[in-house]
Amino acid sequence: MVASQAGQDAVIEQLIGRNANIQASAIDGSTALHLAVRSGRVKTCQLLLSHGAQINAADQEGVTPVMEAIKRDLLEIVELLLAANADVAAASEDGKTALHWAVALGALTIADRLSDLEELISVTDNRGWTPLMVAADAGHCDTVKLLLRKNAKVNVKSTNGSTALHYAAGRGCIETCRSLLASGTTTDSKTNYGASPLLIAATRGATNVFELLLISTLQQGGNMNASDHGKRTALHLAVKSNALDIVRMLIERGADVKLKDKRGFTPLMLAAQLERTAVIRLLLPKFE
Repeated sequence: MVASQAGQDAVIEQLIGRNANIQASAIDGSTALHLAVRSGRVKTCQLLLSHGAQINAADQEGVTPVMEAIKRDLLEIVELLLAANADVAAASEDGKTALHWAVALGALTIADRLSDLEELISVTDNRGWTPLMVAADAGHCDTVKLLLRKNAKVNVKSTNGSTALHYAAGRGCIETCRSLLASGTTTDSKTNYGASPLLIAATRGATNVFELLLISTLQQGGNMNASDHGKRTALHLAVKSNALDIVRMLIERGADVKLKDKRGFTPLMLAAQLERTAVIRLLLPKFE
């Protein structure tokens, strides 16, 4: 294994000639092939494969050599392993496939190759995340666009009820949000806690994203006064985030300033509690 990590191919040949177990694994389950991949040793990987190294051997976390190569964006080794029929549909212990790893890193070339496999594009990990959600959450807009071109489903929900649009809104990536909306994403989807993408954007204080989602919500017949399970509206959340531009936008659009959250707080009461002086100045005229 040490020889594989160091790329000492002549030593490897000698050890194999003396019947060394090429499939042996370390305490963490890593094989010689895992170590060669991690070190970026292309020729060593070729050598090990030529002697029958198990291409789909998984370590204790379920990570295979091809996943290791993708995590490190080692395109040449990825191509080598794919040509040797590596199982790209295999999942690690947390449910991630090779495509999940590729999109998380924004490895566009690898993701393009893997996303041609229909069975991978909508596979979910243990959190219920599709590759599209992973790419949106990571802020990799080009990867999101790639997956959308490959017909990734946009309204799938994770285990906490979030869609890719929720994650894009949380990231504050307006370009990703635009791409998802153009592909038919609905704005009224709510998480298990009742949060829509609009509420997520208000919480983050992402003005441009919020404006886009507000317009889209209204165009889709949605309600700007919709609340989460705590009865907090976008206005409540914008006040809490001290997002003045969003507060102003909602007031100008006619948001209800008198709605109360679960604690009985109006946005003005919340602003007073949090000592948001500028927000109070915006809200007070609505009570005159």
